Parts: sequence; structure tokens; C-alpha cells
Amino acid sequence: MSPSMEMIVLDTLGKLAGRGWSISGWCTDCALRYRRDLPPGQNVPSGFSIDLRQLIAERGAGTKIVGMKPPRCPQCGPASTRVIVETLERG
Repeated sequence: MSPSMEMIVLDTLGKLAGRGWSISGWCTDCALRYRRDLPPGQNVPSGFSIDLRQLIAERGAGTKIVGMKPPRCPQCGPASTRVIVETLERG
């Protein structure tokens, strides 16, 4: 008999938060404006943190992750962003 593992489906914002996972964002507009010739600190960052609890307060814990309207970029404003689900670190 082979060992079995419990399958956990993390398909909503509430389930991610309940398991201690986090999400971040990536802005394609800011990434396109990135210039390597500028000194560090003068470029607009392309990546940003997303407060999962705040997002749940705005959209609801039952919001599906796949197909979710992306959050706006805190740097430039447009919703040309992508959401990145970050796994728990074990160790």
C-alpha cells in the first residue's frame, strides 16, 4: 500500500491566507521603463508586495485567484500587473 497525501486546493484568497502563503505583484509597465544606466535607487521597482489581508477586505475571502482582476501598481497606477503566489518556506 502506498502512502497517501491529503490534497489541499488553494484556489481563493482566503485559503492562501489561511495557510500562511503570500502574494506579490509585478508591473509590466514599470519593468519596461527600467533603465540599466541609472544609478541604484533611481529606477522604479517592478515588483511590489501585496497586503493579502487588505486585498481580502476589499475583494472577499472567496475571491478566486485564477481570473482575479489584478491589483493596480503602487508606483505607476495602471493595472498592467501580474500576481505571483509565493509558497511557504519550510525550514
